[in-house]
Formats: sequence, C-alpha cells, structure tokens
Amino acid sequence: MRLPLFAFLMCCGSIALEGSVPFYSEPAPFNFHLDAGFRQDNLKFRIGADESSFRRMHERDTPKTRSAVKWKDLKIAQIQGSFDYTTHDEYYIRANASYGRVVNGRARVENFDLKRHHIDDADSDSSNFIFPSSSSSSCSSSSFRSISSSSSCDRVREYSQQSADSHNGYVADLIGGVGYKAITNDGRGWVAAVGGYSFHRQSFEMTNFEQEIDLIDFLDVGPIPDLKGTYLTSWIGPWLGVDYLSKIEYDVTLYGSLEWHWAKYRADGHWNYTDAYKAHIRHSGRGYGAVARLGVDWTPCEAWAFGISGDYQIWSTKRKARNRATVFNDLPLGDEIELTFPVVRKSSLRRVRWNSFSINALVSYRF
Repeated sequence: MRLPLFAFLMCCGSIALEGSVPFYSEPAPFNFHLDAGFRQDNLKFRIGADESSFRRMHERDTPKTRSAVKWKDLKIAQIQGSFDYTTHDEYYIRANASYGRVVNGRARVENFDLKRHHIDDADSDSSNFIFPSSSSSSCSSSSFRSISSSSSCDRVREYSQQSADSHNGYVADLIGGVGYKAITNDGRGWVAAVGGYSFHRQSFEMTNFEQEIDLIDFLDVGPIPDLKGTYLTSWIGPWLGVDYLSKIEYDVTLYGSLEWHWAKYRADGHWNYTDAYKAHIRHSGRGYGAVARLGVDWTPCEAWAFGISGDYQIWSTKRKARNRATVFNDLPLGDEIELTFPVVRKSSLRRVRWNSFSINALVSYRF
C-alpha cells in the first residue's frame, strides 16, 4: 500500500515544482467519469373527460381537466458513468448512462366534477349529488376547490382527492452525442456543437393510499389499503446542444452543457383496486425538453480529477396527446366508482410535465 500512495503524492507534488508548466495543457483524448449523488424529480399529468360525453357540446363548455396525478419531491439515489473522446481533428464524442432508485416521495390524485350535462347518466341520483347546480348551497362550500378561471362555481370542482406514498421505483437515462470542438486562441478552453439521441425513463408507484376528500361517498375518507397505482414513462428522441470547458486555474476546470430535446412520449400505467377493478392506461404524444449542466473539478495530478456537478432538466408534452385505457370492472357500484379513479377510456392527455434536479460528486480518470 505504501508504494502506490508514495507514487500518487509524488505525482501531485510535482505540479508545484514545475514552475515552467504552461497555464493550459491539452486534455487527454479519452476521459472516463463516475459520479454518484442525489436527485429529485416531480412528474404530473392531467387527463380530460371521456370524449363521448362532450362531443355534442360547444367547445367553450368542454371540460379541461377530469383528473390530475402528481408525484412530488421524489428523493432518488443515483449513480452515473460517462466518457468523452476527442480525435486529432477535434471531433468530439460523448455518452453517459445513469440509474437511480426512488427512496422517498409523495403522490396525489385529484378528481374534478364537470357540469351536469357533461355526464350521460346525469339524471341518476348519484350524479345529482356529484354535480350540484350553481344555485345549490354547496356551491360556496370550502370543500370544493375551483381550477377554472370562470367565475361560475359549477364549472369544475374537486370532489375527490387521495394522497399516497411513492417509496419505490427507478429512473434511467441514456444519452449519446457527437460534435466538433472549437478551441479558444489562448488555449484555455473550448466550445463544441453537439447533436445526438437520448432515452429517459421513470417508473413510479403509488401505495398506502389515503382518501382526503370524498364528496360522493363511494370510498370512505381514510386509508384505502387495496388501491395501487404504477406509471412507467419513456422520453425518446434527438437533441442538439453546446458543450463548453474552461480552465480557471491550472488545476481547476469549469465545464457544462446546454441541450434542447425533441421527444416521443409514451407511458403505461396500471390502476388496481382489489381484484374487481383493473385498469391499463396508455399515454402517447410528442414532447420537448431542456437540460442544463454545470460542474467544476480539481486535478491534483495528471490522470485523476475530483469534482462536483449539478443538472437541471424540464420536460413537457404538447397539448395534442392521447389518453387511452382498458378497464376490467366487476365492482358492485359499476361505472360510478370509476369517477374516483384517474382513468378514462378515451380522452385527451392534457399535458405531462416533468422536472428534475441532481447534484453529484464525481471522480474522473484521463487516459
């Protein structure tokens, strides 16, 4: 053990002795990086009402949101490996792969009622309770939370809300790109235009449900032990961006990247309540994302570097996305209890939003 330690100290100490070493030296053509750290994700989607229930209505009366599902402040332990390679002609290649496990987080499901004439069976007794008219005294109840800009209180109101734990799941990312470097005149840094392809995935779960608001008495307020939900997403597509690096001291480097992504979004979910209700959710659409990265590292000797980096990314689907579901329902209340679940057989996917932040400690080896 003493010989490798002595060699490492001699390597690092030689920097101080070489006063004639230039401020900048060309980095190694091949660099491998391994980093680990903390990541936090938020994901939410909204779906509209069943298309068959409002086809005959005027566009201004079309309900905007039937259900909203949110995963918030998911704490993730993440590890990542990456490499970059530069040819003699300054062509530049980089790739990275990361994987993380969800260790803690919360989720929420919100369901909103619609106007009475939005529902095909509006003359039933239960729908009279679920969708009170604007003249009803319940219109001013604090139990309702409006999500509409309209002043009419019978526009859209929250009648069912559930919270859940999200202590399991994973995230994975694969990114690759090629580009060309332009080195500054003083040799202290470079900028590279890069383009490539990426794949991003989240697998999130909901367990230990708690009914917090229930204005329809289909599920009692309190724990719902037999309800479970899962959601598996993928964002796949090309991207363009810029990578940059600058030597701010002889052994300290500042680096980063900016990327713009075009993505094809797909998601599969399952919503199960006992063995009598099982729903398979399918979402698809086009999306886009922006990713920013900033880091700094310290090179105590020629081959090794240690540092810290931070990443932020924000993604969204476009409005014209599809929501489809297949449902097996053998519950005693039939179709009525489906109003408490974020499942619609055929409707619009209003929008999916995902943002993520991570901070990592890294070690690099330069060949």
